Order: sequence, then C-alpha cells, then structure tokens
Amino acid sequence: MRSAILLILLALLALAIGSQDWRAAASEEPSPAASLPSLQEYEKELIAICDSARDSIVQIEADYPQKRYDEAGREVPGNDPAGKYVILPPGKISSGFFVTEAGHIVTLTSNVEGAQKITVRPSTSNMAYEAQVVGADAQTGISVIKIDGNIFKPVKFGKSSGLRQGSLVAAVGNSFGLLRATTSFGTVSGLNRTVQMDAAQFAGLFQYTAQVYPGDSGGLVLNSSGEAVGIIFATYQPEDAKRKERLNEASTTLDDLLALTDPQRGGKMTDEEFVKELRTCLAAIAARQKAAVMQMRFGAAAGSPYEAVNSTESLHFAIPMDLVKDAIDQLVKSGKVVRAVLGVKVAELADEVRGVLNLQKGEGLLVEEVLQGGPAAGAGMQANDIIVSVDDKPVGSLLDMRVLMGAYKPGDKMKITLVRGKEKMTVQVTLGASQ
Repeated sequence: MRSAILLILLALLALAIGSQDWRAAASEEPSPAASLPSLQEYEKELIAICDSARDSIVQIEADYPQKRYDEAGREVPGNDPAGKYVILPPGKISSGFFVTEAGHIVTLTSNVEGAQKITVRPSTSNMAYEAQVVGADAQTGISVIKIDGNIFKPVKFGKSSGLRQGSLVAAVGNSFGLLRATTSFGTVSGLNRTVQMDAAQFAGLFQYTAQVYPGDSGGLVLNSSGEAVGIIFATYQPEDAKRKERLNEASTTLDDLLALTDPQRGGKMTDEEFVKELRTCLAAIAARQKAAVMQMRFGAAAGSPYEAVNSTESLHFAIPMDLVKDAIDQLVKSGKVVRAVLGVKVAELADEVRGVLNLQKGEGLLVEEVLQGGPAAGAGMQANDIIVSVDDKPVGSLLDMRVLMGAYKPGDKMKITLVRGKEKMTVQVTLGASQ
C-alpha cells in the first residue's frame, strides 16, 4: 500500500515539474503581438506627422485681371472701346508651404501664373498677406512667392530618394479652399512616373494613394518622419460615363443657346440678348457648383455629398523633393534657376535593344541629338552614342541623368563613359549654363 502511494506521489511530482518547465519555456518566447506597437502609440505617430507641417502650409488665392471682348467674340486690350463685353475670370485656390522664416513660399507655377493679385493665408491663423512672385522654374513647374510679416515656420525637408513602394506618406493641403491643413494618409504606389501636361512632360514623379482634392495642388507629401519629400502635383482621373453625360448635356445647352441667334433655325435674339442669356446660364451653373462644394464641406444629408469626387478612379502624383531642392534654393536667393547643361537630348532604351547592344538590363541612355555648339558637341559626342556612366556612376533612366546633372554647376567637368558601335570610350565635358 505504502509503495503504491509513493508511486502516485512521484507521478504527481513529475507532472508538476514537467508543467512548470513547460510554462517556463513558453514564457521565454514573447508573443508576436507583444513586439508590435499599440494602436495608441501608432496613433501618436500619425498625429506627430500631421503636426509637423501644419504651421508650414498656406492657402493661396490667385485673382486674375478682367478680359474684354468685342461683338465678334475676340479678346481686345482693356482700353479698346470695341471691348463691349467684360469677363472676370474665376479665381484659383491652391496650397503652398514656407521654406524660409522670412516668408518665402513654394507652390506650383500653374497656381499663380498670370495672377493680378495673390493672397496668402497661413493655415494656423486668420491673417491674410499679399504675396509677390519671386521667380519660377519652367523645368520643374514650381514658383517661389514671398510675403512680409512675422517669422514663419519653414518646412523640414527629407530625402525623397529614401521612398520605396509601400512607404507610408501623408498628403497635406487645403482641400476645396474650405478645409485648411487637411491631412490624409496612404502609401507610395509607384516611382519614376512620367506625366504629360499640355505640351510639357514631367518625369521622375512618384505616385501615392493618399487622397487629395481640388485646392491641395502645391501642398506637401510627408514621409513617416514628418519630413517634406514631395509636392502635390497632379491627379489623373479617367473620363467616366457620368462625366461624358455632363459634357453632352453642356454641349446640347450651348447649341440651344446658339440657335436663339440663328435666323435659319428660327432664332430672333440679338447678340446683346444672347450674351445676357449666356451669363444667366453660366451663373446658374456656378451656383450649382458652389452648392455642391458646400455639400461636400458640411456633409449635406441629401444624396451622397462626395459623389463629385471619383476617389476610386484617381491617380495622384508628386514631384520628388530631391529634384526641386536646388531650384528652390536658387529661386529664394536670386529669383532664377541656372543649371549645368550637357547639350544633348537623351532617351531611355528598351531592354530588348540593350540586349542587342550587349548592355545590362537597365543600363545606358541613347543620345538622340547633340546640340550644335554645345558642351557635348565640343567634346566629340555624337547622335546614337550610348551613355553608360557619368563620373563612374551608372545611368539607365532619364531620372538617373536628371538627378546626376543636378549635382553639377556650370563650368564643372564631367567624365562620360559611352558606347559607340562596338567601341567603349570616355570623353571629358566642361558643362555649360542654361539660358
């Protein structure tokens, strides 16, 4: 009996020891969730990002001079007596950001170009300042304007070269001119994008998913450290059925108005009466647009207040800060940008062509044209040369070349390694200055 009890006690003791060892072993391995930041800590990080740029963002209001037209619909000078009809172009509201304590502000040139008056409202105050244009840079599409007043808070710059697909970013701007310093979050969804706008082509942009709206143009894209790494540049929205329907409706309305002055279609309205009727129609359209914006702002209950914004179909692009930082510095100092120029027109190569030329994937740029009398021509470069490196740094894209060129000043010497036919050679170029 005693031996049986002893065996039972020994078994229980063994179980206890095993259980204790198991618990000790389990406690040595932390739970995966324990190593993750809490939701509250993550929220604090997001709030810190928002706070980092709030004092640096401004709202920009551009007013444009009135235009005069004669009876034939031709624009005439303001003092021309034939200018019977006067049209005041609508103003434009956009965003910008301080880059100096003295009140220098960066925005997109398209936001202020041709404006008769520019008004700036810092996002954290009710003050309004009249701004003057300091200078513009056609290559990057940015302008610097300036206001006088208090000591302002310049934005903190970061390196856009550190962005990767999936990097967390925040977009900060003045949505619709009604929501000052609005922030939305997203990720970088694409790098080295090219956007065609009218006759100009902008390369090296990055694409991101943070939502932006009209009025945010010229605002900031921040990285996870709250540093400025991009400028809100462009939004692409494909035409959808509703937009086409509205365009057709507008076309029909205009055709109906034109019929009122066409005797062959039974119209008896004079030109002056037609202009008056047209103005009435335009005023009604403007009133409907204003009402729609107010619905978006205050969340009206009728229908969906956000119907006018195709957020699921829009692509957003930003100018990387690395591409414009030097231009910003030059504009602030002198009001103009002078760049080092090589004097060639280059194009990217398809990988199939690289294979034929025995180049590595992503290697080389094609010289399409050498400008007569330019630095490259003086160094002996020719059309159809393949540039493979600049001062031993490999190049394979327009962005590579643009970033590299930004590190040089006029008069600097540049060693270019190129392939001509089957021969590899090196040329020394003394860079010129942009006009």
